[in-house]
Parts: sequence; structure tokens; C-alpha cells
Amino acid sequence: MDPLRDYLTGMYASDQGRPATDPTDMLRSLVVTIECKVTGITQWARDLKRNRILAVICGFKPAEEEVLPDGKVPPHHVPGVGTFYDFLKRAWLADQAELKRRRMQLRAPLKKPRKKLKAGEKMAPKHPGVIKRLVDRALAGRTFEKRPERLIQKLFARGFVDQSVEKGLIPENLLVSGDGTSVRTGASSSGVKVCKCREKGIYRCDCPRRYSDPDATWGWDSHREEYFFGHTLYELNACTSQNDLPIYLRLVNASRHDSVTGVVALAEARKLFPNLRFGGFVGDSAHDTYDFYRLLNEWELAAFIALNGRASGNFNYEPPIKVNEFGIPLCPKGYPMAYYGFNKERCRLKWRCPKMAGKRKHREKVVCEQPCSPSSYGRVVYTKPEWDLRLFTRIPRGTRAWKEIYNTRTASERSNKRKKIDYRLEDCRVRSRMQWYWRAHLIAMNQHLDAWVAKEKPDVLALIFGSEKVAA
Repeated sequence: MDPLRDYLTGMYASDQGRPATDPTDMLRSLVVTIECKVTGITQWARDLKRNRILAVICGFKPAEEEVLPDGKVPPHHVPGVGTFYDFLKRAWLADQAELKRRRMQLRAPLKKPRKKLKAGEKMAPKHPGVIKRLVDRALAGRTFEKRPERLIQKLFARGFVDQSVEKGLIPENLLVSGDGTSVRTGASSSGVKVCKCREKGIYRCDCPRRYSDPDATWGWDSHREEYFFGHTLYELNACTSQNDLPIYLRLVNASRHDSVTGVVALAEARKLFPNLRFGGFVGDSAHDTYDFYRLLNEWELAAFIALNGRASGNFNYEPPIKVNEFGIPLCPKGYPMAYYGFNKERCRLKWRCPKMAGKRKHREKVVCEQPCSPSSYGRVVYTKPEWDLRLFTRIPRGTRAWKEIYNTRTASERSNKRKKIDYRLEDCRVRSRMQWYWRAHLIAMNQHLDAWVAKEKPDVLALIFGSEKVAA
């Protein structure tokens, strides 16, 4: 927690004196709640008062020189429920009065969409052209830093991600995968009625009502193939790390498209980790848009993104040679040509005759009595990514190297599984974006701590009591 001390003490005004409880111990205590599978702060405050071992682990100490009449050590001075909530609100850089006004504001009923999407299909962006505008803004160097969660992101980055990099758990030459998962809120999708219709015998009305989670919306869960009410947790994951460690989290509206969130997430992560080199991006078909490829190309990130089935085979500009739906050139006989490397100096991909190059099992399938080139080397063609950034990727689609890297995208799914099943993310049933954001980051912090313990395997008893006492 030492790298975070300046950030945590800065949450409290200097003219008000030192906080009653060390904020470092407060954050440590919240991290322990996740490990103990406690889903409520009220329950955790009671557990701290009853269990002295938990108070010691969190760093809370008894009053100095205070001994009870029977000679026992007095209970530890642990924070109450209000102190914990005050800590969470201080780290959320938003106007609390504005948040309260939004919770009390009356809004029209949020109706659940009726149109069901197909299996694996994503909700389309609501505003056409929004991805292009965001990409232009990111390439112009403009930031997206006016957000209340920026301090929590810094706490996670400086206190956990940076230390994982120092321990060698995250490579400095980073390959990241981006994916969103559904988070169902504890608030009701029907809201709280304040009208008098029920007294008049009208039980279904469209009168304005109050919502305890004003940021929650309806979204489509492509995995369960159903609509859900809540938020979308978008994560950038170090998919080449052994422990599937997250490096960046962002909580957005459930109806927001992953490609929209992905642009903002990449822009913020590159500024949050200036010492890391982002070498490539792995994503599902939700990120398959030309503007997203343009962003990756300008930042020199290799693209490993699945093609959207609705737009497969469609080119931005028609290439000068015939290619299949994966961007692989076809020889005059219609066989896919063999990939033979990428020329960085001329920024083009080299392809050779499938009869002369490639694996033997593929060459044996080629039936060509009259080769199109008299050379023993075979015919050679070149493709350039600038023809179509979506299809002519630097590592060609369909090759073994591309498939092996794309398969690392499952790291995001395993990380989501750890949050939602192992650490019971949705069991807390909180009702605000701030609470969900804190909960997700505390779980991500525990993921890094688990990786540290798995690597170092420390002797916990020796650290607490000393090696000599343990040996005795």
C-alpha cells in the first residue's frame, strides 16, 4: 500500500487535520472484504468488531496504553459503517449533491426492449458515426479524463498493476484483450412510483418515477441471450500474462456498444501506463469496425479481431487481386496462397504459390498441371494493409500465428468468470455506479494479490510471528 499513501491522504483536506482512521487501512480492509466473500459493508463492520484477527489483518490497532480491569487488551478501534461509505465517496470525484439530485429526479418508465437478437449478436450503436468521432478525438490527443472514477483507476494502476509489472507477471511489451460483461444491478427496473394511481385502482401507469440506480439501463446479454437491467463492465486484460490479470476497468451503460467503450478504454489505458508498450489488441466481432482498425493502425497496434458475420467479404476499397473473405489472395486456380512474411520497410505482406510453398499437406491438395509462372520459386503477390485495414492485417487472418494469438482472448472470459463466480460480483446487489465500480476494482485488486501469492508462496506464519517462534 506504500505507493498509494499520497493518493489516499490527498482524499482528505489538509486544513481539516489528520483523518481519524488511516485511509491505507481503510483500503486494505475493503480488499479483505472481497477475500472473505462479504457482500455488504454493514456486515463487514460488525465482523471487524467481533473478530480481532480480521482487525489485525486490516491494520487496525487498539488504543495505546489502554488496559481493561481484567488485564485484557481492549477491542480494536475499527471504523463504522458511515466511515466506510465516506471513504468510498471521497474517492468518487463527483458532486455528491448532484448524485443525490439524480436519484430523486423523476423519470419516465424504462421499458424493456421487445426485439430479441440472434445468438451471439450485439446491440448496434445508438448513434451512427460515434466511433469515428471518438477515434478522431483520440488521434488528436484529446483526453477522456473528466470522469469521477479516475482516482480509483489510479489507485488500481499504481498500487497493483505497476507492482505486477515489476514482479514480472505482466510483460512490458503488452498484448491486451478487450471485452465487456453484463452486471445486473440490485435496483428495480420498474423504479419507485410516487403517483396516486394505485389508490385509484390503476396498477399499470406511465407516470414518472424514481430510480435508485439512475445510471442503469437495459442491455442485451449475448451469452445468455436475454435482456438485463444494469451496467456493462468493460475490461482490458493482459492476455499474455499467466494469471489473466486485468489492467483497466470501465463501467458503462448496459446499452453501450463494446467498440465505443474500446476506443475510450485504449486511449485512457495508454495514458495511464506510459511505461508499457501496447503491441496488439485482441477483441471479438463487436470491435470489427473500420474506424477501430484505423485507430489501431495509427497507434501501431496489431489487430486480432474476429470478423462480423454481417459484413464478411465486404471491402472498404476493392483490392487489385482476388482474395477470400479472410483477405488471403487466391491464385488463378482459386487456391489460397501461402503466407511468406511481412516486409516492414515496404509495409506489405508476401504471398507465394500454394503449389511451391507452405505445408506439404496443403501443397498435395493443389491440382495445377500448368503453373501460372515458369519460375521454380512460384508466383509471388503482395498485399498492403492500406488497401483494407480490416482484412489485410499485419499478421494475416487464417494463419496459425493469427489463430494462436486470437485464442488468448479467452483470458478476458476467465477473468470475468473469476469476478462473477469466484468473487461473487453480482451478489452484493448494490444500487449505484460508484458502488459497482468500487466492487469491480476491489475484486481486480484481489486477482493481482492472488497472482503475487502464487508466484512468491510466502510462509504466512513466519511473516506474522517470526521464523524463530514458528520453528519453536
